[in-house]
Amino acid sequence: EERQRIENAYRRDSLTQPGFTVADFRMKTLKGTWFSSKKLSSKYTLLEFWAHNCVPCRQQNPALVELYNRYKSKGFAIVGIGVESSKQAWQKATKEDKLPWIQISDLKGWDNILVKRYFLEAIPFNILMDENKKIIAADLHPESLKQKLQELLEN
Repeated sequence: EERQRIENAYRRDSLTQPGFTVADFRMKTLKGTWFSSKKLSSKYTLLEFWAHNCVPCRQQNPALVELYNRYKSKGFAIVGIGVESSKQAWQKATKEDKLPWIQISDLKGWDNILVKRYFLEAIPFNILMDENKKIIAADLHPESLKQKLQELLEN
């Protein structure tokens, strides 16, 4: 099991290297409509993996909301990827945390296709990418994300 965890971490890190491209994906939104990554047009988009029952995820949501509100007019977007199996619990958490950005999930929990694609074993996890879906950074905590956005959008 430990070996598997190490292999998964290695795979995740190798797939989320700066400069790599995020492959297109399609998933249902919280509202039940289809969302395609091909629709993304912001200068920078954060793919934020989280769940309603993930305490660290919920704790960092206020900081993400603050960054989103500060930078959305400068070309920053967030797509929340729910590692969820309960639509109701997910919806409730999204409302409670007042998350204004798009939320997507296939409601398969840890079997979520994007969780599997990136060999995730822990959340929160995120990927920051540019408008060409090139990865800039991954696994940024709000403070690191803030510094990165200042660097990218305030020059």
